[in-house]
Amino acid sequence: MSRDLSRISLRQFFASLFNRAGSQREIELDQYRIRFFHWQADENGFKEWRLEGVEPGLQGSLKLSPEAEKGEDGVLSGEMISPVLETGFELHSAIASWNVDSPPGSWVKISLRVQFEGIWSRWYILGIWSQSGDPDERHSVNGQDDERIKIATDTLVVREGLNSHALQMKINLNSRSDSQSPVVTAAALVADNRFRSNYIPSKGNRQLWNKIIEVPQFSQMVYPGGGNVWCSPTSVSMLLAYWQNYKGLPEPLVRETVAGVYDAIYEGAGNWSFNTAYAATRGMNSAVSRLASLEEAEEFIARGIPLAMSLSWKPGELTGAPVEKSNGHLVVLAGFDALGNPVVNDPAAKEDSLVRRVYQRQEFEKLWRTTSGGVVYIITPPGITWPE
Repeated sequence: MSRDLSRISLRQFFASLFNRAGSQREIELDQYRIRFFHWQADENGFKEWRLEGVEPGLQGSLKLSPEAEKGEDGVLSGEMISPVLETGFELHSAIASWNVDSPPGSWVKISLRVQFEGIWSRWYILGIWSQSGDPDERHSVNGQDDERIKIATDTLVVREGLNSHALQMKINLNSRSDSQSPVVTAAALVADNRFRSNYIPSKGNRQLWNKIIEVPQFSQMVYPGGGNVWCSPTSVSMLLAYWQNYKGLPEPLVRETVAGVYDAIYEGAGNWSFNTAYAATRGMNSAVSRLASLEEAEEFIARGIPLAMSLSWKPGELTGAPVEKSNGHLVVLAGFDALGNPVVNDPAAKEDSLVRRVYQRQEFEKLWRTTSGGVVYIITPPGITWPE
């Protein structure tokens, strides 16, 4: 199935394309373009992936097969490789995400490679992941940069001046036990071009305004020993609390999330892909994506789906922010007021009761779009359909 929505004016051109079996969504706002690939096991989304030592399991999920190779270290390994992913534009960056159940002693390695003038690059590791918390099985990988590619923890970036329109994703499944295997239920990849700063404000859909989702309000600032940098896990905790109707104290949930997303190499809890991977271990369907405008975010709110959003700002750029500046921050978009301004749960507030904020639409949208490229966490229970 495909869908094409367009509105042509001097101010904005917006397009969306969708293909269900491994969905692809392409958004264009002026010259900024995004393509989102999403594979869901229960929709037979992995049917075009190449499998070695990997086989289908329940509901289309993928796990190690009896043919999985055992190395000299006794570790069983298999791999699954996506088809060639054509962006349709000159690639700037790519972020991978995954939904994986990994029993103790098992983990996955996620890698990307890029095609330059018909020749494939080597594979670059975007993450080694396990829900067990073993630092050897959950970490990003430093020291991979070369003359063509830079790996910024969770993001692959093509160096300026190089031209690529295609990439591939690979997931390696590993286990120390013949009786245990990681189980892959979903994967996603979002790619964009270099024109995120070419921003024109979205007009929005007034019919979707004046809707606020009652997402619990958690402050990150109330926790000594690191809470001031826990914006991402605190935002994920708010989304989990909303969907799971959590009524307990915030602290146990926030601390559990921090532990569940911690990246031993990054030495923090801000790895975007790890945050959505953790949400999947809590029963959610989740992915890192990008949106081109708040107009697209309105479609999520209209369906009752709050979003975590990443942005940065300098002094004086974000009116009403609880902190003067930030080099990288996550908040939860809970809705829009009657004027179309974003209603946000900002975990940087000093206490829970001060978390709810209303930001000026154009200020917020510009900062989110130009500093992070419209990064969002999409986190929902199974059965919730994401906007196309």
